[in-house]
Amino acid sequence: MKTPKWLDKDRRKKESIKQERDVAEHVKGRAHLASGAPWFDKGDVNNQTCLISCKQTKHAVFRLSLRDLKEIENQARKKGLLPVMFVCISGDEYVILRKDDLSW
Repeated sequence: MKTPKWLDKDRRKKESIKQERDVAEHVKGRAHLASGAPWFDKGDVNNQTCLISCKQTKHAVFRLSLRDLKEIENQARKKGLLPVMFVCISGDEYVILRKDDLSW
């Protein structure tokens, strides 16, 4: 029997919160309230050098849009931080940076 969508949404939210906490611990930073929803605290995680947006899927395919990348880039630049996209695809974890940001 398939899980109802309203139950699955709660499970996905808990997984997202866990991912954000794990990333924050890994980079010695902090996870933001409400996954960066407040206007004053954008992004999901930050430390002294990076603003990180976390994405995940249990599927083998993940769609990444230029809009998502530009959004975290703009938010990070406003704070003087490096924009980072952290993506977990079927349990494999990846970090996406701009090429120019690799020369730090």
